[in-house]
Amino acid sequence: MPPGALAILDQRHSWVTSLADPFDSIRVYIPLHALSELTDELRASPIETLVCPITSVQRDEVMLHLALALLPAFAKPEEASSLFADHVFAAMCMHLARTYGGLRPSLKKVRGGLAPWQERRAKELLLDDLRADRSLSDLAEACGMSARHMGRAFKAATGLPPHRWLLRRRVERAKEHLEGTDDSLSGIALACGFADQSHLTRAFRTLVGSSPGAWRRWRRA
Repeated sequence: MPPGALAILDQRHSWVTSLADPFDSIRVYIPLHALSELTDELRASPIETLVCPITSVQRDEVMLHLALALLPAFAKPEEASSLFADHVFAAMCMHLARTYGGLRPSLKKVRGGLAPWQERRAKELLLDDLRADRSLSDLAEACGMSARHMGRAFKAATGLPPHRWLLRRRVERAKEHLEGTDDSLSGIALACGFADQSHLTRAFRTLVGSSPGAWRRWRRA
């Protein structure tokens, strides 16, 4: 375990989340600095430890479903997005802090979205190379803020968390290629930051409602 980390595991009670059967699990460790950043941002009292009495086996439905959200990334790591993983782990940290760390929402308004230059810089970084796997830390460093605040501020400014905003931009770029070039679907997929053609097709169908090939034929009819 890295120094300064809070282990949230116990022989009888743990946040080892059962997935498919008793032998499949995800072990989660929350670095102490992550809780410190969270309480600093929310102007709340510091969290020194997470308290969960081990008097009985406890099923944490929130942690279970957050862990399940990561299953597609484990099944197809080549399609995994660092931005999405950061988003899920931030949600885990917030849930654990509130449920087991005594965190209470502050009555004071938390800082809002991004300054115009920060929003512009974050978008430029994401669009500069659609094939790059940017993280919240990359965006935060470029904008001079914490990674936790970056995710919240980006959503406040754009209406979408970074990973969803980027997915839409990748699909829009794919549309440009489909309409303006004769490039293969596999080539377009790689150029726009998708792992392969099937990855592009799933995302395209979800956001557009048809496959890339069908959309191209429709636009050229």
